[in-house]
Amino acid sequence: MSKFTELCSAYTDFRNKLSDTRFAAFNFSGHVIKNYLDYLGIDNKEAYRLIPLDKDEKPNAKYTPAGATHLGDDGFWHLGFILTVYKDSNTYPQSPFQIDFKFRQNDDDSYTFGVDSIGFTTKITSLRNPNEFTPVFDKIQECILGHFKEFEDFLVGRHDKMSSIGFIQEGIFAKINSEKNE
Repeated sequence: MSKFTELCSAYTDFRNKLSDTRFAAFNFSGHVIKNYLDYLGIDNKEAYRLIPLDKDEKPNAKYTPAGATHLGDDGFWHLGFILTVYKDSNTYPQSPFQIDFKFRQNDDDSYTFGVDSIGFTTKITSLRNPNEFTPVFDKIQECILGHFKEFEDFLVGRHDKMSSIGFIQEGIFAKINSEKNE
């Protein structure tokens, strides 16, 4: 085998591995979204959207799990999810939360799964078992509920400063100050 043939063979092996890894990542992203929507019990498709995290979101674009997934410099695949909570679905203000899911496939075909900036991951050994995703979803729920509780405490003087909580990316003071009396 010539040196060039050896390089071509290595490239072919790499491309095959990349293709298999991408397919597995896109498949995992689909499971994340399905399981998270089931976990939340969302019946309103306008309460969430998928977004790419590695580039600007195109206006009016609807992203699939594969379209919103990319491989990051940290070796994890990343998937952007915007969850919008509200008092009533047709009233404003509404509060969007950006959740940056991350995961990678391990040598044993399990996955390490978590959310950027929460500092919590879990191991997924079976994509057929939605309960394995629940610890991460419970942690997200805990963070969002804690955010609202901390803000309530701030409003009544139990805290003298609002902290920035993990993945929660929202300008709540700007929203409150810009709202008109309803």
